[in-house]
Amino acid sequence: MLGSQIRSEDQELLQVARDLWLRMGMPGFISRVSWVENISFRRKLWPDYVYAVRGNVKLSILLKGKLTSTEWRPLITSGLIFSGIMGKKVRRALEASLLLVLPALLIPRLAPSVFATIYTLVALALLFSLPLAMVGLLRYTKKLWIRADREAAHLAGTEAFLSSLQKIQSMRIPETDEHRGFVRPTIQERIDRLSGMSSP
Repeated sequence: MLGSQIRSEDQELLQVARDLWLRMGMPGFISRVSWVENISFRRKLWPDYVYAVRGNVKLSILLKGKLTSTEWRPLITSGLIFSGIMGKKVRRALEASLLLVLPALLIPRLAPSVFATIYTLVALALLFSLPLAMVGLLRYTKKLWIRADREAAHLAGTEAFLSSLQKIQSMRIPETDEHRGFVRPTIQERIDRLSGMSSP
């Protein structure tokens, strides 16, 4: 009986995610929903966040069975919007990196000249500045999550979104990442921003 309830919950949330994905006109297909503790090795999935990676919608195992599909909807909406936006940004960043690095590797072999040497030095200098660029990327990622929340509130309803976040907050699940507020909005930040949207 319990197993069938779990499967039913998963199927219901999968259908919610698929409907939202199609409604937003995103490319690709949502194939499954999975309940996880970590997004990747040693990288926690905060309970109030949802990630979509290669058609897999990842939800926090800490909330399994604790929210209805209606309460999940705004959270899934925000996660799908973020994944769609971030996917495009990452692809563009990778393309830009390749345009920078490949010429730096090929030009010295094809045209060994002063110009090639200068280009290589400039490219290497830019590569060594990557740590600073990563810090900027983390801050930018936070802005993208804020943007995703704002767009999700318009699609799923600000009050419904607030209600879901406040319910999660009331569970008092401990925060395990002290750096969360730097790279992602905390749950209180998310609530405060959405409250500002709903104010007259």
